[in-house]
Amino acid sequence: ENRGMLLRALVPILDGEGKLLGALDAGRLLNRDPRLVDEIRDLLYGPGTLPEDGTGTITLFLDDVRIATNVTDASGERALGTRASLEVKRQVIGNGERYINRAFVVRDWFVAAYAPLDSLDGQRIGMIYAGYPQAPYARLYRETLTHISLVLIAVSLLGVLLVWSSIERLMQPIRQIRRVVHAVRDTPSQEGLRIGPLSSLGPAQRHGDELDELAEEFDAMLARLEAHRHEIQLAAQTLEAQVEDRTRDLSAQTATLRERSQALEEHVRLLREARARLLTREKLAALGELTAGIGHEINNPAAVILGHVELIEVILGEQAEPVREEIATIIHQVERIRALVDNLRQYARDPLASNDIGDGNSLTPSLGAPHLSQIHPDEAIHSVEVLVRHALDHHGHQLQHELAATRLIEADRAQLTQVLVNLLINAIEMAPEPDTLCITSRDRDAALAVMNGEPNSRPDTSVSAPASASVPAPTAELAPVAGVEIRVIDHGAGVPEHLKSRIFTPFFTTRANGSGIGLSVSSGLITQLGGRLWLEDTPGGGATFCLWLPCIARRHHEDDQGRHLLETLSAGGSSRSP
Repeated sequence: ENRGMLLRALVPILDGEGKLLGALDAGRLLNRDPRLVDEIRDLLYGPGTLPEDGTGTITLFLDDVRIATNVTDASGERALGTRASLEVKRQVIGNGERYINRAFVVRDWFVAAYAPLDSLDGQRIGMIYAGYPQAPYARLYRETLTHISLVLIAVSLLGVLLVWSSIERLMQPIRQIRRVVHAVRDTPSQEGLRIGPLSSLGPAQRHGDELDELAEEFDAMLARLEAHRHEIQLAAQTLEAQVEDRTRDLSAQTATLRERSQALEEHVRLLREARARLLTREKLAALGELTAGIGHEINNPAAVILGHVELIEVILGEQAEPVREEIATIIHQVERIRALVDNLRQYARDPLASNDIGDGNSLTPSLGAPHLSQIHPDEAIHSVEVLVRHALDHHGHQLQHELAATRLIEADRAQLTQVLVNLLINAIEMAPEPDTLCITSRDRDAALAVMNGEPNSRPDTSVSAPASASVPAPTAELAPVAGVEIRVIDHGAGVPEHLKSRIFTPFFTTRANGSGIGLSVSSGLITQLGGRLWLEDTPGGGATFCLWLPCIARRHHEDDQGRHLLETLSAGGSSRSP
């Protein structure tokens, strides 16, 4: 560089009378002169203004060439003769604007500021730079970020541990209640089953909170249920003894009396079935009251726990990655709690429990009357396939159709969808390996009158299918009823013979994660419409669930059967139609 930058001073020279004699023109060459830049540096970056290892720098540029600087190169010498970057030159020299930004200066990144320098005649001749290294601040930023991250992780772990321990303490009394409920389900005739004092949230025993009150109420209901069962058993034994005495007397009479004796035996069987249904409805009454309280008291804290865990995850953002699996586990466990409560509540609203056989009084809360409409069964089947498609793909199953039904049926679309989903999910889970499931529909007439009363019994189809004549005939005159039959067929392991009589029993299940209420609720929904749900073996292995619904719903026919039976017994006559 053959040019120089001067600090120039012009001083007028006057005589004693104040006349201008001339001017003193002096200048200080700034090229390679470190004194000015060092003086400015000491003025700007005094002690304590920068971190311990931070050093301020000042540079004078002639055009874009460093002519005086305290920026050093790799050898530790002042970086004279080096040039500014093109971006800085364009903005400061070219546009006459200041440049304040992060910039790469000689050999490192600096927080830099550049300003243009003009000569006395306004010509832009260079620029001045001031800056300090970015590295100390970047290191300080990383250290601060590391400390904050460690604190957040520690707080997150502590929060997860606190939430997990709270869930465990909450689950202890729920598990205790669940064990007693399962014991009542498995051995309904066993006496003395009680929940007793619940495990506490603290070191002492729980006393006086909502779950404890629910447990006490449930124990009281179990005591009332045992008393009712004793009364029903005593009444049934008395009635059976009376019927047996009358049967013995009638056995000596004419053939007409023999027929009447057979009718009375049929009445005894129906009374026993009615007693079993009554016991089931008594249990549903107790479960209805219990689940109403449990559903409210458990879902509220479960929702609070779920909301706080999700809030923790949102607040932490990427910092929650080390405990993402634990947070997912907590959310999954809370969802399991809510699913269990929903299943219990759904079963407590079983439509079968909505009316008493004898006088029609309500025993438990029900879902209300179904919203009946004319439905084509094939349309319902196609809509259900969409709902279970994910489960089919997950297990690798295929679903085939053999849809030949032409009739419309009168049913509640939502309830029919629920039943078909339950049957298809059962078929999907019963098949251990990828399988081809089949769902069929066809028109089928059934011979119906006063039916046998078993929710899982199949209708007598002797009108259109003589092969089913092995099914017990109903006790009144048969009349053909138009309907539609739907079958869900799988080729899994099937249902063992000793379990077939229990699969429609409430809370009975063979799956570890099953609730045991799906088939019971499905059977109740179908029976309410006058239809039937039963099980058959699939040829070659597997299970076939058969569903028959009339074209016109026959609601409350079981209640009519019960009243007809009691009226016949009171009159001492036969159940046959005149």
